[in-house]
Amino acid sequence: TGAATAAATGTAAAAVATAEAASDRRAEIDAAMRSQPDLVAGERSYTASCSACHGAKGEGQATGWVPRIAGQRHAVLVSLLVDYRLGRRWDDRMQATASGHALPDAQAIADVAAYASRLPGAMQGQGTGTAVQLGAQLYAAHCRTCHGARAEGSESPAVPRLAGQNFVYLVRQQHDLL
Repeated sequence: TGAATAAATGTAAAAVATAEAASDRRAEIDAAMRSQPDLVAGERSYTASCSACHGAKGEGQATGWVPRIAGQRHAVLVSLLVDYRLGRRWDDRMQATASGHALPDAQAIADVAAYASRLPGAMQGQGTGTAVQLGAQLYAAHCRTCHGARAEGSESPAVPRLAGQNFVYLVRQQHDLL
Protein backbone atom coordinates (compact mmCIF):
# COMPACT_ATOMS: atom_id res chain seq x y z
CA THR A 1 0.00 0.00 0.00
CA GLY A 2 0.98 3.62 -0.34
CA ALA A 3 1.06 4.16 3.43
CA ALA A 4 3.38 1.20 4.00
CA THR A 5 5.72 2.36 1.23
CA ALA A 6 5.77 5.89 2.65
CA ALA A 7 6.52 4.56 6.14
CA ALA A 8 9.33 2.35 4.85
CA THR A 9 10.77 5.22 2.82
CA GLY A 10 10.62 7.51 5.88
CA THR A 11 12.34 4.90 8.04
CA ALA A 12 15.07 4.39 5.45
CA ALA A 13 15.58 8.15 5.09
CA ALA A 14 15.87 8.50 8.87
CA ALA A 15 18.46 5.71 8.98
CA VAL A 16 20.51 7.40 6.24
CA ALA A 17 20.30 10.77 8.04
CA THR A 18 21.41 9.16 11.31
CA ALA A 19 24.36 7.48 9.60
CA GLU A 20 25.36 10.75 7.91
CA ALA A 21 25.16 12.63 11.23
CA ALA A 22 27.34 10.00 12.91
CA SER A 23 29.82 10.30 10.04
CA ASP A 24 29.87 14.11 10.35
CA ARG A 25 30.42 13.80 14.10
CA ARG A 26 33.30 11.36 13.69
CA ALA A 27 34.89 13.49 10.95
CA GLU A 28 34.76 16.66 13.07
CA ILE A 29 36.10 14.92 16.17
CA ASP A 30 38.90 13.32 14.14
CA ALA A 31 39.81 16.67 12.55
CA ALA A 32 39.98 18.36 15.96
CA MET A 33 42.03 15.53 17.45
CA ARG A 34 44.51 15.67 14.54
CA SER A 35 44.91 19.44 14.92
CA GLN A 36 47.91 20.87 16.73
CA PRO A 37 46.26 22.98 19.46
CA ASP A 38 47.23 26.63 19.76
CA LEU A 39 46.99 27.39 23.49
CA VAL A 40 47.11 31.17 22.95
CA ALA A 41 44.12 30.99 20.59
CA GLY A 42 42.46 28.56 23.03
CA GLU A 43 42.89 31.01 25.89
CA ARG A 44 41.36 33.81 23.78
CA SER A 45 38.37 31.64 22.88
CA TYR A 46 37.98 30.40 26.45
CA THR A 47 38.07 33.91 27.90
CA ALA A 48 35.59 35.22 25.34
CA SER A 49 33.16 32.30 25.25
CA CYS A 50 33.57 29.99 28.25
CA SER A 51 34.85 31.78 31.34
CA ALA A 52 31.63 33.66 32.12
CA CYS A 53 29.93 30.36 32.99
CA HIS A 54 32.77 27.90 33.68
CA GLY A 55 34.93 30.40 35.58
CA ALA A 56 38.35 31.87 34.85
CA LYS A 57 40.05 28.67 36.01
CA GLY A 58 37.44 26.23 34.66
CA GLU A 59 36.08 25.51 38.12
CA GLY A 60 32.40 25.57 37.12
CA GLN A 61 29.72 26.71 39.55
CA ALA A 62 29.13 25.43 43.07
CA THR A 63 25.41 25.15 42.28
CA GLY A 64 26.18 22.27 39.92
CA TRP A 65 24.48 23.88 36.92
CA VAL A 66 27.81 24.41 35.17
CA PRO A 67 30.42 21.64 35.38
CA ARG A 68 34.07 21.89 36.19
CA ILE A 69 35.97 21.56 32.91
CA ALA A 70 39.43 22.28 34.28
CA GLY A 71 41.56 19.18 33.91
CA GLN A 72 38.92 17.34 31.90
CA ARG A 73 40.26 15.07 29.20
CA HIS A 74 41.01 16.89 25.92
CA ALA A 75 39.24 14.20 23.87
CA VAL A 76 36.17 14.42 26.11
CA LEU A 77 35.95 18.20 25.71
CA VAL A 78 36.33 17.88 21.93
CA SER A 79 33.57 15.24 21.78
CA LEU A 80 31.24 17.31 23.95
CA LEU A 81 31.75 20.48 21.93
CA VAL A 82 31.09 18.62 18.68
CA ASP A 83 27.99 16.99 20.18
CA TYR A 84 26.65 20.40 21.24
CA ARG A 85 27.43 21.82 17.81
CA LEU A 86 25.56 18.98 16.08
CA GLY A 87 22.61 18.99 18.50
CA ARG A 88 23.39 15.59 20.06
CA ARG A 89 23.56 17.26 23.48
CA TRP A 90 21.43 20.22 24.37
CA ASP A 91 21.92 23.28 26.55
CA ASP A 92 20.91 26.75 25.39
CA ARG A 93 24.17 28.34 26.51
CA MET A 94 26.32 25.61 25.00
CA GLN A 95 24.47 25.57 21.68
CA ALA A 96 25.41 29.21 21.16
CA THR A 97 29.00 28.70 22.30
CA ALA A 98 29.68 25.56 20.27
CA SER A 99 28.09 27.04 17.16
CA GLY A 100 30.14 28.08 14.17
CA HIS A 101 30.04 31.68 15.41
CA ALA A 102 32.08 31.18 18.59
CA LEU A 103 34.04 28.09 17.53
CA PRO A 104 34.08 28.18 13.72
CA ASP A 105 35.99 24.98 12.98
CA ALA A 106 37.75 21.89 14.28
CA GLN A 107 40.92 23.88 14.96
CA ALA A 108 39.05 26.30 17.26
CA ILE A 109 37.52 23.34 19.11
CA ALA A 110 40.96 21.72 19.50
CA ASP A 111 42.41 25.01 20.77
CA VAL A 112 39.80 25.71 23.44
CA ALA A 113 39.61 22.05 24.53
CA ALA A 114 43.39 21.89 24.96
CA TYR A 115 43.42 25.13 26.92
CA ALA A 116 40.55 24.09 29.24
CA SER A 117 42.05 20.64 29.82
CA ARG A 118 45.17 22.32 31.23
CA LEU A 119 43.40 24.71 33.61
CA PRO A 120 43.98 24.13 37.33
CA GLY A 121 40.40 24.85 38.50
CA ALA A 122 39.63 24.85 42.20
CA MET A 123 37.24 22.21 43.53
CA GLN A 124 33.62 23.35 43.81
CA GLY A 125 30.55 21.85 45.45
CA GLN A 126 31.65 18.91 47.55
CA GLY A 127 29.10 16.53 49.04
CA THR A 128 28.44 16.11 52.74
CA GLY A 129 30.56 12.98 53.09
CA THR A 130 27.76 11.06 54.83
CA ALA A 131 27.58 8.25 52.24
CA VAL A 132 31.18 7.90 51.09
CA GLN A 133 31.35 4.17 51.74
CA LEU A 134 28.11 3.49 49.85
CA GLY A 135 29.27 5.79 47.04
CA ALA A 136 32.55 3.88 46.77
CA GLN A 137 30.67 0.59 46.53
CA LEU A 138 28.31 1.91 43.86
CA TYR A 139 31.20 3.44 41.92
CA ALA A 140 33.16 0.18 42.00
CA ALA A 141 30.12 -1.79 40.81
CA HIS A 142 28.83 0.58 38.11
CA CYS A 143 31.42 3.20 37.09
CA ARG A 144 34.96 1.96 37.64
CA THR A 145 35.19 -0.17 34.49
CA CYS A 146 34.83 2.87 32.20
CA HIS A 147 35.90 5.81 34.36
CA GLY A 148 38.90 4.12 36.01
CA ALA A 149 39.91 3.12 39.51
CA ARG A 150 40.54 6.73 40.52
CA ALA A 151 37.78 8.26 38.34
CA GLU A 152 40.47 9.58 36.00
CA GLY A 153 38.63 8.78 32.75
CA SER A 154 40.62 8.28 29.56
CA GLU A 155 41.62 9.97 26.32
CA SER A 156 40.91 6.98 24.09
CA PRO A 157 38.15 6.15 24.18
CA ALA A 158 36.98 9.56 25.37
CA VAL A 159 35.65 8.85 28.87
CA PRO A 160 35.11 11.81 31.21
CA ARG A 161 37.23 12.36 34.30
CA LEU A 162 34.88 12.35 37.29
CA ALA A 163 37.52 13.00 39.94
CA GLY A 164 37.24 16.61 41.11
CA GLN A 165 33.90 17.18 39.39
CA ASN A 166 31.22 19.13 41.23
CA PHE A 167 29.13 16.84 43.44
CA VAL A 168 25.77 18.43 42.57
CA TYR A 169 26.60 18.32 38.86
CA LEU A 170 27.37 14.59 39.11
CA VAL A 171 24.10 13.96 40.97
CA ARG A 172 22.20 15.88 38.26
CA GLN A 173 23.93 13.92 35.48
CA GLN A 174 23.07 10.61 37.15
CA HIS A 175 19.46 11.71 37.54
CA ASP A 176 19.28 12.81 33.89
CA LEU A 177 20.84 9.56 32.63
CA LEU A 178 18.72 7.26 34.74
